[in-house]
Amino acid sequence: MEAKEALQLFTETKSYWADIYDAHRKSVRFSIGLDQWSDKEIKMRGGEWNCLNVPVLPQYIHQVVNDMKINTPSIDVLPGEGGGDIETAKIFKGLIRNIEYKSKSDSVYDTAGDYAVRGGFGWIGVDHDYIDDESFLQELKLRRFQNPQSVYI
Repeated sequence: MEAKEALQLFTETKSYWADIYDAHRKSVRFSIGLDQWSDKEIKMRGGEWNCLNVPVLPQYIHQVVNDMKINTPSIDVLPGEGGGDIETAKIFKGLIRNIEYKSKSDSVYDTAGDYAVRGGFGWIGVDHDYIDDESFLQELKLRRFQNPQSVYI
């Protein structure tokens, strides 16, 4: 894929998802106590000093997010219906659990879950990295996105 084609695809994707990403941004800002009042309401009240923000929403957000932290999700592997091998599924599950452990997946899942509760979506990335500078061997790792607005489908 050439750079020109990639730029065109990105532009199309960004415009297609613009409303959803804008709603996400507004929801996250509202959830942390910003943009509680519209410009019209602020003007009507005589300025920002006359607008009180009472953060009621964070207690409910923390309740849901803390439940997610207590019951941390993880990737599960099940053998297929067409005579899948249980032992192979156990091996893959062990490999995935090792990837989760090395990636510190708790923080990855927590960040994605927090943004999903606050704004409707959060992302988890699957990335790879070289084991060391002298080897071509690579390992998979889970990656957290601290800014979900930086990822496009």
